[in-house]
Amino acid sequence: MNAWTFTPNLAHTDLWKKHGIEVDNYVAFDIFRQNPATKYTSGTLFHWDGMIFQYLSERAGSVRIVRMGKLGQV
Repeated sequence: MNAWTFTPNLAHTDLWKKHGIEVDNYVAFDIFRQNPATKYTSGTLFHWDGMIFQYLSERAGSVRIVRMGKLGQV
């Protein structure tokens, strides 16, 4: 409570309709601000998340969720 977090990010989606494959990427930095009540600062966090989706038909699909990486204070 009483602290702000800013998250600049970049997202990307690629769709290969011919093969029925979708690839999604999400890269972000979580920049935590100092809590003025306690003077606590936790730092910055980097994370890269991804997803690969295989469409089986027009109405169904199969998904694979991939966690690309997560780093602590940067």
